[in-house]
Amino acid sequence: MKLWEQLRERMMRYPEKTIKEGNATMTYEQVVIFAETCAERFPKLPYMGIFCESEMATAIGILAGFAAGIPVIPLPRRYGKDACLKIIERADIPALFTDQNSSFRLVRLPGKGRKTVPENVAAILFTSGSTGEPKGAMLTDRNLLANVKSISGYYPVNDEDRVLIARTLYHSSALTCDLLVSLWNGADIVFASGQFQPLRILKLFRDEQITAFGSTPSILATLAGFSKRNPNNVRLLSVSGECMTRGAAKTIRDGFPGAAIYCGYGLTEASPRVAYLPAEWFDACPTATGVPIKNVQFYIADESGNEIHVPDVIGELVVRGENVMLGYFDDPKQTKAKLKKGWLFTGDMARIDEDDVLYVVGRKDGMIIRGGMNIYPAEIENALSTDPRVEDVLAYGYPEKDTQGIGLRISGLFESKAEVAALCRQVLPAYQQPSQIELVERLDLGVTGKKRRV
Repeated sequence: MKLWEQLRERMMRYPEKTIKEGNATMTYEQVVIFAETCAERFPKLPYMGIFCESEMATAIGILAGFAAGIPVIPLPRRYGKDACLKIIERADIPALFTDQNSSFRLVRLPGKGRKTVPENVAAILFTSGSTGEPKGAMLTDRNLLANVKSISGYYPVNDEDRVLIARTLYHSSALTCDLLVSLWNGADIVFASGQFQPLRILKLFRDEQITAFGSTPSILATLAGFSKRNPNNVRLLSVSGECMTRGAAKTIRDGFPGAAIYCGYGLTEASPRVAYLPAEWFDACPTATGVPIKNVQFYIADESGNEIHVPDVIGELVVRGENVMLGYFDDPKQTKAKLKKGWLFTGDMARIDEDDVLYVVGRKDGMIIRGGMNIYPAEIENALSTDPRVEDVLAYGYPEKDTQGIGLRISGLFESKAEVAALCRQVLPAYQQPSQIELVERLDLGVTGKKRRV
């Protein structure tokens, strides 16, 4: 059974549940009818882009594409014109579903849609392209359904919840973990389009009686910093997108004392969820990534791709499961490099401890090599975050003569860089000592809600 057929059946169990943004509200039943009406009117297309100002409109366009059996390509409108044009040109997109001028319509583009998409592809989700040309992960009906069902097996969102979606559906975590999981389980959904504004989000928490919310550790820590403004009705937090530090975990727990906090790890190529940290583990070991979701397997690989059987040795995380993408859109070379004998090589460095708990420590391409030692920024950040004076911290590599330097941006109760340097000498080995330190009031966040490492 296809994705739309199963999703429609689930949504029609809760016909009166709603999705809303601002003053616009639709019931699940109305969304189903509207999506299928749009689908009937769509011309035959190999795939189409979704380019909407409103995230609620984006959601409707995506569902209409599912209903029509047309692969959808959500575009990152929040990231600006250039980011969208890159993907439009790269994919040769023939048409866009848009809410331009406050009305839904399909706009034809010069693109001919000449590229081939395999059968049963439901969505093509492009990576940000920050390190080069964007790559489109082709996710099938089976991929998305497997991930939705597995997430629903551990994340207890239900038809009594009100879920706030404040991140763009261009990202797989927002699309799958926020939108599709909420629709699958009958939750009311409230959308917040536009750039991240803490006070606006907190106001929506209160005004809309939000009970569930998903975001990055950095954004949740920022929201939690407004502790007197945080509501008490948030019962579920879904955290993903970057490595959790102990400092961020403490801030989030202090700001949301009554919430069950579920940390998750994933990547676009896996639809995205791969592993999760049970909520009851969060306070004791918040930096752990956790255990595999149902129907997913993984191992740690050495530089040759062979499995490392010794606990706590860092290597590349390699994943297999029904949620793993079919491949990259029109890019067999990158597909071959990423998918090998049914396994997805994630590019993330991780370790598995003696209790079979996974810890992701950073990106393979974000690794710092100094004096022949491999250094992962998350290791430095976690060590410094054990000090109660640290509010937030970011470590990064930069080129120095004949080696790599380590930079540190840190916020907290410090009077001088010398105090930070003293802390570093206390908790970090010699090869991890920073060569430059910057005291900041708060860390800059990128458009994805992650810390900027450059």
